[in-house]
Amino acid sequence: MIDNEEPPEPIASDYVELGTLIILFIIGGPLNLAAHTQ
Repeated sequence: MIDNEEPPEPIASDYVELGTLIILFIIGGPLNLAAHTQ
């Protein structure tokens, strides 16, 4: 018996949070390197 009462909103928001963290990491890495080399 599978309970499908819970909406998949928390999972989606988790993916969004993880995605933003990864994007910030990808953007922030080169920016940090550029700031250090200047």
